[in-house]
Amino acid sequence: MIDQDVIERTLGVALRTGAEFAEIYAEDKRSTSVGLDDGRIEQVTSGRDRGAGMRVIKGETTGFAHTSDLSESGLKAAARAAAEAASRGNGGSRTLALTEQPRRFVNTVERAPEDLPKSAKVELLTRIDEAARATAPEIVQVSAAYADSRKRVLVANSDGLLARDDITRVLTRISVVADGDTGMQTGFQSMGHTMGWEVFDATFDQYVDVDELEADHIQKDASVYAGKVGELVASPLVTLVDDGTLVGEWGTLEIDDEGHPTRRNVLIEDGVLTDYMWDYLRSRKEGRRSSGNGRRQSYMHLPMVRMTNTFVLDGNDDPDDIVAATDHGVYVAELGGGSVNTANGDFVFGMREAYLIENGRITEPLREGNLIGNGPQVLRDIDLLGNDFKMGNPGTCGKDGQGVPVGDGQPTLRVKSLTIGGTAA
Repeated sequence: MIDQDVIERTLGVALRTGAEFAEIYAEDKRSTSVGLDDGRIEQVTSGRDRGAGMRVIKGETTGFAHTSDLSESGLKAAARAAAEAASRGNGGSRTLALTEQPRRFVNTVERAPEDLPKSAKVELLTRIDEAARATAPEIVQVSAAYADSRKRVLVANSDGLLARDDITRVLTRISVVADGDTGMQTGFQSMGHTMGWEVFDATFDQYVDVDELEADHIQKDASVYAGKVGELVASPLVTLVDDGTLVGEWGTLEIDDEGHPTRRNVLIEDGVLTDYMWDYLRSRKEGRRSSGNGRRQSYMHLPMVRMTNTFVLDGNDDPDDIVAATDHGVYVAELGGGSVNTANGDFVFGMREAYLIENGRITEPLREGNLIGNGPQVLRDIDLLGNDFKMGNPGTCGKDGQGVPVGDGQPTLRVKSLTIGGTAA
């Protein structure tokens, strides 16, 4: 994408004002999307986005600039702009020698989506539409979407790091409307993986937001978990992991967006807080290694601490036994969107699919309900944990105006008490 000698000269320009750290993040992304609504293909689009972001740090000041011009002159102009923003002094020059990190191929692509004609992607949505309508005569509307992307990434910095990644993702979504005795009902499902078209050859519940365990919130004392490493913060049944190396999952990366290997990071073990998620900038200040959680939406954004694939590990209980042991409650099959206050852990999530539990049996459906609670309290109130772990639908973690692909997963679990708002269907 960019020659190594050009990268070294560009970083040298960024350091001339006396900055102690400079970084270049470059990407070249190609994408395709197809949309179907009510049996008709509404849109087929393709695009390409390429550019580089320059980050320069001097003291507590960060300068940032980005450009879509990947020529040497364009990169140097961005480097000068970022350096000027970070400092107006004159620190002389530094000569850099970059060492390229060996590739660690976390994900493999057997059939690259970019090699397939658009007609194959249109046909896929047509098959999805036909399959959905064939399930029941009450289905009156089907909307479906397909998207794929391939993003080549290069990260280099003044500490001598040079790393690359090549990320292919595919995504499908379907929404159906049924008209029956209880009125109109809507169903939704999505599937997304960090792999190629082979996912379609094989195949035709997040309760607690983990933003509170990100080191930038911790260092600002803006998290309920600040200063609690080593303390019991959850039920002893709970072990919470963030793992950017899970093969094929939506949040999986070879390197994070600062060029450091993604890792399996145990955040809570047997209810005890063991660590936070770290990006390079904050781990550098603390004299520790990055956990591989520095992420950014694109070359036009600064990196920040973000989750990758975050999940609760399996317990020992049979899911049917968990339901049978519950006299009165709500079974939440799928959550919708929501929000979390990272300072105190309060959250609100919509319930996309939920049912009453009465006398140990799943009975009536609920519609238009919300799940309201406090994340730390929910973790403490988990009293039964199933043995049916699975990853959930592909998601997007939003923070400070940026969104990045993430995965989440859990087994069936029971929380002793939560506030539910909804209407019996």
